[in-house]
Amino acid sequence: MVRYKKNEDSLVSTINITPFTDVILVLLIIFMISAPGLYQASFKIQLPGTSSGANRSDYTVTIAAEKGGQLYWNGERISPEQLKDRLAGIQDPAQSRILINADSELPHGKVVQLVDQVRSSGAESVYVGTVPESRR
Repeated sequence: MVRYKKNEDSLVSTINITPFTDVILVLLIIFMISAPGLYQASFKIQLPGTSSGANRSDYTVTIAAEKGGQLYWNGERISPEQLKDRLAGIQDPAQSRILINADSELPHGKVVQLVDQVRSSGAESVYVGTVPESRR
């Protein structure tokens, strides 16, 4: 942008917002990167560790189960009865991708029951959340 000055003593009364925009965009990027970690940290769940596994983030629904048996649907605390209702309410369950994050201290039988309940709702793509061994 070219500025024309009538004389050297006149003030330029425009605001340059480029630095402000740069700072806001950097903060937005930092927030976008850290948000999934904050979401996972809000639960009291210690995921089991594995030496292999894929990193995905395109799940339709995330169901979390604490070691005490408390359930969460996309971060919202729910009862087992509400879980049944929400699973029944999924539109096109065959195309949905459901992630189950179960605490490593939750009994294996409870995890199997949860997976079976999700599969019986018609969901074909059911995943169990893990973390790499190095992060445990």
